[in-house]
Amino acid sequence: MKAAYLFLPVLAILTVAVLSAVASAFSAIAWIKYLGWALGFSMLALWVYLDFKNFKDRFSSNRMKYGAGSGVVVVLVLALLAALANITNRARFNKQVDLTNNALNTLSDDSVRLVERLVEEKVRISVDAFFQDDVIKDKFMSNFALYKHKGLLVDENYIDPRVSPDKAISAKITSPNTVVFRVQAREASITNFSEEKITNALVNVSKDKPKKIYFLTGHGEPTLRGDDGDAFGLATTVLEGQKYQIEELSLIESSEIPSDAEMLILAGMKYDLKQPEARIIDEYLATGGAMLI
Repeated sequence: MKAAYLFLPVLAILTVAVLSAVASAFSAIAWIKYLGWALGFSMLALWVYLDFKNFKDRFSSNRMKYGAGSGVVVVLVLALLAALANITNRARFNKQVDLTNNALNTLSDDSVRLVERLVEEKVRISVDAFFQDDVIKDKFMSNFALYKHKGLLVDENYIDPRVSPDKAISAKITSPNTVVFRVQAREASITNFSEEKITNALVNVSKDKPKKIYFLTGHGEPTLRGDDGDAFGLATTVLEGQKYQIEELSLIESSEIPSDAEMLILAGMKYDLKQPEARIIDEYLATGGAMLI
């Protein structure tokens, strides 16, 4: 073997190891891992090609004992490539440690469970991020990186609305710093980039069914639709434009608040709740329900 060519198998191992580690960190870019393997084996093939005469001599019958040693070297190189690719792709090597006092760089259990469900269901999130302010952009990227670290499948597109105003207009962006999440036809926009807002947006776009909001009736409340000045027609139109389903609910006729209720709204009541109604609402709130009065 020519010593001058021995850098090739070493370089092949390093290439596979580095690109496999990168692929593990950025799971959404699957082709990086395959590129590493392709480059690694190409370098091995180049090594054999450049030193073919010595390989042939090593494996000739009169020097078989030396050829066996060379064969072991080749097998070891291939084994190292496979082992490094396997080790660097294991999730147990993809860890973070949060040393901040209030665990600012750690997702809540609810957010982690959401990401795990999305990963299990192979839901890919499309993200169009419109930013003019680099500081705000960095804050979003830092927070969103926590989700990607957990394996969230995303396609990100960062856009400066000053450079591409047509894209901002097409996306109906009204704030210069807005992120739009999409899954198929469902979308949610946020201008506040806290974990709570990001998680809520992911919940909204990952739900197959639209949210339902119920307006309580039976106490002299205005109607939801109509030309009457007291009607909630404008509010209903705006909410439905945001992909909410709006329905009326009478707790006198129904003994429970439907399980698909995202919120119960009590508005424009002229008469007090009856005791059974109050008990139903108390039970609804005790189990995590939301209410606007």
